[in-house]
Amino acid sequence: GLTDSAAYRFPITKDAVAIQLYEVELYKKLDGMLTVPIPQFIRVYDNPKCIIITRVKGRHVSPDELANLPVKDLRSIIRQLLQFSIELNKIISPTTIKELENTYIGNEAYERPWLDYLSRHLKNARFPEQPWLESLAHTQYAKWLTTITSSTLPKIVVHDELHEANLLFLDHTLSGIIDFGDTTVGTIAQELRQLLRINENAVQIAIEEYQTMTGILIDFEEVATWAITQ
Repeated sequence: GLTDSAAYRFPITKDAVAIQLYEVELYKKLDGMLTVPIPQFIRVYDNPKCIIITRVKGRHVSPDELANLPVKDLRSIIRQLLQFSIELNKIISPTTIKELENTYIGNEAYERPWLDYLSRHLKNARFPEQPWLESLAHTQYAKWLTTITSSTLPKIVVHDELHEANLLFLDHTLSGIIDFGDTTVGTIAQELRQLLRINENAVQIAIEEYQTMTGILIDFEEVATWAITQ
């Protein structure tokens, strides 16, 4: 439920409660620390469970709208996303994320982590009436597994769902990022995979800007493999 200033969330499964309480802990740790606005924790009620956070202002923008922006505006938005990632990793370490995951989520929450999810849906995919699809699923899973195993990118904290449903905009400026329930440990290639929803140019801009900001070079194919596999 939404008001002008708050979002009321009513998780109805055990997994949903665990993930939202995990998310609350992240909001507490990140409160006031990031340049881009994110929700702030207000209160948790029991019976029924209700988690209240602040509502971030802005509107959702489709990938097509982003693709049609002037290049300078798209580049500015991508810089904001990259700055968010850098700031996030200055505030919270991968070790802290793992500790919070173990405390709140454990190993039983539905479809976590990626290795389990993709193994279930791709490696073990069976399509007897569509053998081409089964072959494609198995081949793509093998490519993804090889890619993540051989990746030289450092492990970082990733929001892991930086797509249009979780990004808010005012004019051509990123005004907020929401939904931290999937935040985990991964790589910057994993984090940037959602940019391929816009176009390949958005990914190339991100690669250029991230190298300028950090000195780390990202392989386009590694980003694309994450995006396509998901």
